[in-house]
Amino acid sequence: MEGRPRKVSITDDMQARGAAQARARLGNLVSRKLDVLQNEIEFDWARLNQLWSVAGGGTLLAWILLNQKPHLSPDMVVLLSLLGGLVAPFAKDVVSALTSLRARR
Repeated sequence: MEGRPRKVSITDDMQARGAAQARARLGNLVSRKLDVLQNEIEFDWARLNQLWSVAGGGTLLAWILLNQKPHLSPDMVVLLSLLGGLVAPFAKDVVSALTSLRARR
């Protein structure tokens, strides 16, 4: 008698459907929450990466300009460092794009 399917009552069937729907809702909720977390982490990482790129580019350019033999005025060093720092993320993107082009060949 083990191979015979047992008869399912209507209440058991409704409970099974309710449990399946609850499981599906829970799966959808977890998926949405995970997507939100991934988007927030990606946004924060991109902003932090850009901040470090600007700060690092400006600092490196300031150090280079301060070590030049014909010394520049401090105002000019600050101005050029700020401009160089702002260009750094674009330069990073160009290098990244060129690297991906070379990898495709």
